[in-house]
Amino acid sequence: MKKLVRMLWLAAVMLLPFFAQSQNLDYSCSFEEESDSAGWIFVNGSETNKWYIGTDSVNVGSRALFISSTDSSTNNYNTGSQTVVYAYRSFELMTGAYYLSYNWKAYGESGYDYMRVFLAPNTATLTAGILPDGTTSSYSYNRVPDGWIPLDGDTRLNMASTWRTFATEFSISTADTYKLVFMWCNDGTAGTNPPAAVDNILFTQPTCPTPASPYVLNLMPYSFDFFWSDNSEGNASSWVVELDSATQAYGQGMVLNTSDTSISFSNLTPNTDYTVHVFTVCGTDTSMILTYMVHTPCILLTTLPYYQDFESTLSGGSTSSYFVDCWVRNNDATTYYGYPYVYNSSSYSHNGGAKGLYWYNSTSVPTYGSYQCVVLPGVDTDVAPANHLQLTFWGRVTSSGYHAVFEVGVMSNPLDINSFVPVTTVNVSSTDWQRFIVPMANYTGQGNFIAVMARSTTGNWYAALDEFLIERIPACSPVNQVEVESVGTTGCLLTWDVMANMPNTPNSYTVEVQSASSGTTLFQTVVYEPRCLITGLTPGNSFKAKVRATCTNDSISAWDSVLFTTHNMPCLVTDPNSTDTVVFNTGTSQVPGVPVYSGWGNTICQSIFTAEELNAMGIYAGMISGLDYTFTTNSSYAKVFSIYVTSANRTTYSSSSDMVTVRTQDLVYGPASHPLNTSGTIHYNFTQPFMWDGASSLIITTMMNQPNGASHSSSGFYGYSTAGSYTRTIYRYQDGTQFTPAN
Repeated sequence: MKKLVRMLWLAAVMLLPFFAQSQNLDYSCSFEEESDSAGWIFVNGSETNKWYIGTDSVNVGSRALFISSTDSSTNNYNTGSQTVVYAYRSFELMTGAYYLSYNWKAYGESGYDYMRVFLAPNTATLTAGILPDGTTSSYSYNRVPDGWIPLDGDTRLNMASTWRTFATEFSISTADTYKLVFMWCNDGTAGTNPPAAVDNILFTQPTCPTPASPYVLNLMPYSFDFFWSDNSEGNASSWVVELDSATQAYGQGMVLNTSDTSISFSNLTPNTDYTVHVFTVCGTDTSMILTYMVHTPCILLTTLPYYQDFESTLSGGSTSSYFVDCWVRNNDATTYYGYPYVYNSSSYSHNGGAKGLYWYNSTSVPTYGSYQCVVLPGVDTDVAPANHLQLTFWGRVTSSGYHAVFEVGVMSNPLDINSFVPVTTVNVSSTDWQRFIVPMANYTGQGNFIAVMARSTTGNWYAALDEFLIERIPACSPVNQVEVESVGTTGCLLTWDVMANMPNTPNSYTVEVQSASSGTTLFQTVVYEPRCLITGLTPGNSFKAKVRATCTNDSISAWDSVLFTTHNMPCLVTDPNSTDTVVFNTGTSQVPGVPVYSGWGNTICQSIFTAEELNAMGIYAGMISGLDYTFTTNSSYAKVFSIYVTSANRTTYSSSSDMVTVRTQDLVYGPASHPLNTSGTIHYNFTQPFMWDGASSLIITTMMNQPNGASHSSSGFYGYSTAGSYTRTIYRYQDGTQFTPAN
């Protein structure tokens, strides 16, 4: 008796009453009778494991299609024998929609032993031992040739020792002969029986196909519009739509009937999962059910500021679908779609927390995706439009070899990456935590969702972001990154940054110094550049330096501050009215690159002088106002000379490219024309004295550039150095481009 079992893929779809079968194609096969086997062709070759139709491992009845290493009575395989074999049957197909279902089971091995099912062109060559892509590597299961249609969910069918059902609908755009292909592959290393078995194949052309191409528009906290396309070629009379909440099973939700291919839902709950089910009605026939998941967003922020430090959120992973409540993550990766995710590690959390947002940016597309984007909760435009907002966050990279690039922008639809409009780029290059303040003043669109994006084109890097803050742009540009560049016994050099792209720019800065213990204000001064040399303090005491800006509209920014402690007096006391001069390392041999190099065009050199060796020669904490260099010979070509001085906790270079970063504000001399055709000692008076703390290493960087970046050979500019100092000096030279702190 020929059996007919129509079972569907219950894990993903549900089937209402079976649709009528088309006269064009109505094929069912249970392998029970000899006639069921007609037309099936096996491409087994000389493989050990082969396709058979036999009596073992049957779902219903007494016969099925399966893999065996022995004969048609046993569903087993030799796990140590590498195999690729095919079973197929040809069909003449017209254009239109088709339905396929089959029972299957296969255990095998997770990543290497599996079954796959395809509809292949009639011209496709099937060869035992060779995968569809022409290789023999079982791990390349997803390399599907052009023109092949996966009929297995586009994945491996394995790790199932009991019978399961798969069902799918698909469309044919070109009428032709096609092969329905069942492929078994194992890599010959390990695995677990049973291998593949197939039963009860149903292949028909439905008169009432399932709706296709679902999408959502106008997604709001309380409503959304749902759309789909009609695949019935005019046979549809209506559609039945059901909306279920997360607590409702199918059949318990709101059911609606419509004659249109769209429907609107309202009176919903914000920040809630919903499931939409829709099927086509074609007279007395019905289609399979299309299922679509929708998550309503949170209500828009009506109060500011908004703050998120991830401490109370759940942790994620590289393949986790969970993300921060009321945030949206967009990632088009095929495998590692979970980046970025909340990482439970203090290394990725700022200010002593336990969690932070962990990013891994990779150029491996599509495995990691072409972009990763997080969208913060939207702000009600009645509270503040996007161009009145600013985003503040902290960031760091996990290694000094990385340089993370983020775009900060605004989106009108948090689910549509195409609505992302970049406002600025943020470069995170330090392993120390840095604060970044990004005003949205230049944004001109209508969006209200601030977003942060990383694109794969910016290279490979690991980074952490934390403590996100949305607030209104202040009336006066705030100061940022207040730092103590160097501390001496009676003062320090204070520097800070100025926020760019702000509606009002500072025209002056107020600097105030207080006692850290009592809070008493010691002095206050006004400066007009983002730096201030503080003097006259008591040695060995702690202080708080505060800075705020005054803008052209007379508005005043908030204070930003930093704590520091002056050093105790050194044991060596010198006459404060005299100038101390110390000769350091005259050396014994000519070495190129100290401090500049005899080469082509432009040269940069950086040297580390440790506090230990400077102290040993009588140089202690205090102000450095000048520097001497002794040259063996000097260039006959015009040169422009600059000196930059900073300090760092560094005693050597770990590699030939491990320079300490210098900034424009570290410039103490030049750029100035350099004397030609001279040798001997040249003294350089600093235009900006440097306050050294006496404990950190002194980092001296020189740039000898050729005017206009010309590329000319230079003779001379050799310096002296002691042997073995190469671990504390790095030089570079290049032809047509001048060196700057930026490059």
